[in-house]
Amino acid sequence: MIQSTTSNARNMARVKSRSQNPLDWRGFDPGAIRSEYFNELCETTWNTKEWKHKSAAAMKNRSSMPEASVHVGGSRIFVRHKEIMEKELKRPFRYKELFDWTHKRKTGEFVSQHSQNVNEGYSGRVIEKYREDGSSSFTEPIIDMDAWLCSTGQPKKGRVYGFGRTLDPCYSRSLSSASVSSHPTSSLSSEPVSEEHFLSIMRTEMRTELRTEIQIQNQEIRSYVDNALKGVVDVIKQLTTFFSQSSRARGHQKGKAKGKYRRQADNNVEDEDDDDESDEDLGDDD
Repeated sequence: MIQSTTSNARNMARVKSRSQNPLDWRGFDPGAIRSEYFNELCETTWNTKEWKHKSAAAMKNRSSMPEASVHVGGSRIFVRHKEIMEKELKRPFRYKELFDWTHKRKTGEFVSQHSQNVNEGYSGRVIEKYREDGSSSFTEPIIDMDAWLCSTGQPKKGRVYGFGRTLDPCYSRSLSSASVSSHPTSSLSSEPVSEEHFLSIMRTEMRTELRTEIQIQNQEIRSYVDNALKGVVDVIKQLTTFFSQSSRARGHQKGKAKGKYRRQADNNVEDEDDDDESDEDLGDDD
């Protein structure tokens, strides 16, 4: 996607230029983006006060919770990971699977001790809650909100560890009157979250994410098209000037050629007149 491409290009330029100043990133485009377009982003988008403010705020948030922000999902939003997982699994995914997908390295190790603790805590609570006595198997729900929040702790600024704001609608009504406990039997909500309700929330979240991403893409595409059209106009102007100058030069050359031929013709006429006069003189002598 364009958003992911520009984000990766920006990060690469920051590293190569060894500078945090977007104006210093010009000329360090990775090749996936045209130089003119990339330089335009450096000057008119990433160099704005609004973008710098958002970038600084995001960096501050990540530094204040280093482990909480570590994952291997890249710049792809979680709903995109959901789509990829469902295609590979050929079935609806479970949120624990999505968490493992985005918080485990290729070696199978978790990216942080905190993510491993959350995984183990949630798995233990789900097994204790859903496995019947003496049974070695059980049906795990898409997500158990009580077990997840007991494992992760209170949401911070409306965000649930592991999934951002994706899960907010599931528990927003109960946050004001409930508290999280590390005990497995603690409960945050009086109403269970059905799979239908959860999938409805996911669809709403996906539409919101797609709308935002499309808006960003449209803005960047418009900037790209404007730059491209500007380049075309410049080329047309250059060609017009070139043909105009060439036409004037050809006209001047034709004028010079006509003058030369006219002078030659006049000279020829004068020579013929001189010959006639010579012939008349010879006739008189006879």
